Amino acid sequence: MSSSTARRRHVGPARARVRARVPKGVYARLEEAADLVGATVNQFVLQAALKEADRVIEHERVTVPSARDARIVLELLDHPRVPNAKLQTALKRYREAFGAATDRAAAQEALPRSI
Repeated sequence: MSSSTARRRHVGPARARVRARVPKGVYARLEEAADLVGATVNQFVLQAALKEADRVIEHERVTVPSARDARIVLELLDHPRVPNAKLQTALKRYREAFGAATDRAAAQEALPRSI
């Protein structure tokens, strides 16, 4: 077993390695930028990658409705529609299957605590 294989196996679950092969011109540009902020290339690349990862994750998690959609939602919350026959039938079947006690209070208890 080579020493590099032994080292790779020693990496514990708390750490992981990221590697990238880049053209020399790209590396030179990264090195120049890292020098300007007083960081190593690895530190610079890691910070830039984390910043971009946070931006992507935030963008994908947050849904911003249009002004029109927001007005529709607020209108429906202020003036909910009367349940139609299909919904009333479904609610009746649900109550028969799970009992009337599973209404609002029980449903709220079943919600995750983070809500």
